[in-house]
Amino acid sequence: MALRRSTRPARARCCLNAPRGGYELRLVKSTSRKTDHTWRFVTNHAHVLECIAADPQARLRDVAEIVGITERTAGQILSDLEHAGYVSKIRAGRQNEYEVHDDRPLRHPRHRHHTVGELIAFLRAPGSAAE
Repeated sequence: MALRRSTRPARARCCLNAPRGGYELRLVKSTSRKTDHTWRFVTNHAHVLECIAADPQARLRDVAEIVGITERTAGQILSDLEHAGYVSKIRAGRQNEYEVHDDRPLRHPRHRHHTVGELIAFLRAPGSAAE
């Protein structure tokens, strides 16, 4: 009987239940759907925040497509950002409009001297319109 390989993209994850108390590398499905990554410098929360800052009237479906996540995950992330005070949602007819509070400090104690606006400026693609 031949073993078949999975065609799914995969990434590595550490597991503490490895033999001899060491780390074991397990492969899990990549969230990017495009390439394999074992880790990233920037979270999906930061990517969603940058997308909303670039287009405050963006639909969740479009944000999810750009970031490479599901629409449901994009909604959960946006809810997290709203509850933390980084984004405000304004109902405009049948759609939402978002306002990013770019003067708020980053969450980690080592980076609280930087603002969300600085992070967004860093994440913007070269040549994109600055606000």
